[in-house]
Amino acid sequence: MPLFCLGVIVYIRQGRFEEGSERRYFQEMTRLGQTLGINLIFLPPWQKRNLDGKLMGFRYLLNEKRWSSGDYSRPQLLLDRYRVLRSPLFHHYLRFRKEIKIPILNNRMGNKWLVHRILSADQEMVSHLPETHLIESSQQLIQMMQHHRRLFIKPINGTGGRHILQVSKQASHFSIHGRSGTNSLIHYPVVHSAHLLSLLRHLLPRERKFIVQQGINLGLLPRSVIDFRLLLQKDGQGEWKETAIIGKVAPHSHVTTNLHGGGRAMWADQFLKRHFTAEQYHHIRVQLQRLGVKIPLLLENHFGSLVELGVDVGIDVNGHCWIIEVNPKPGRVILQRMGRSIYEKTTLHPLLYARYAYENLMESEDRNITDE
Repeated sequence: MPLFCLGVIVYIRQGRFEEGSERRYFQEMTRLGQTLGINLIFLPPWQKRNLDGKLMGFRYLLNEKRWSSGDYSRPQLLLDRYRVLRSPLFHHYLRFRKEIKIPILNNRMGNKWLVHRILSADQEMVSHLPETHLIESSQQLIQMMQHHRRLFIKPINGTGGRHILQVSKQASHFSIHGRSGTNSLIHYPVVHSAHLLSLLRHLLPRERKFIVQQGINLGLLPRSVIDFRLLLQKDGQGEWKETAIIGKVAPHSHVTTNLHGGGRAMWADQFLKRHFTAEQYHHIRVQLQRLGVKIPLLLENHFGSLVELGVDVGIDVNGHCWIIEVNPKPGRVILQRMGRSIYEKTTLHPLLYARYAYENLMESEDRNITDE
């Protein structure tokens, strides 16, 4: 007998799931949910009827190994897994969250610039944050380039490495590397200073906002960049835990480590122990442990309840940890590539937390009935 029903808000268009990692992830959620007594339905935010009644959604039928759509009774809790911000469906998503009147486990989190401002207000976090500014004028880029040989330009909202550019200062010119909005490579090895700003204006969409960030020397590998995904998740007691730390290696001469752009994954601890002394490794792990405690605390104090965070961390050649980005709905491709055990463990944690939240909700309702 199922304990309760968990609805998952997802991006679905044209009435069916897209091929890819999210659909596989939802299938795994369904399988593990069954072992915990949790029924899962996957809900697109575009609902054609009153949100007080039944909801149109999808279920994965484990025995038949296929997806089925239908109208379902309202779930007791919702988990927000909607990840496509730049879509015609986005306004439906915002309306759905506002009007659904079902407890949602994870609040929406702000953009990269807002997250940076929140973290940088804490004195302990400042030393782990690259210098970062919201781009409001060309003069900012010029001033940043005077202080740093390498800059990264990123959209304040965006995933998958799209529209991220690295600008590097050479002896007599600049170079630009990165990815376009379609994730194709951008490579301008020689850009003279007189043409730099005009080329950047051409490459960056006018309608979007961007930040400029100090480039960190992450050259632990020759001709490659590596950073690390620190996965933080709430457990079955509502406590934050580090559940994975995985290295992401960019292809040769690429500037982003995103797996969609051809990057590869490796176990972080094995890599760090090979490239640092025992003392340095211990210092790195202490830093990561502290970041894993402090980042969720600061962000939940501002945004409210969250369920998981994917923190991308750069580690420089001196063993110092830098916060590159924080994602409240981290992708699953990297976990799939690391094997069945870690994939199952990290899929299970949000479900364990959902069960914990549901049991607390039931206890609270029971107390209210008793008080009456």
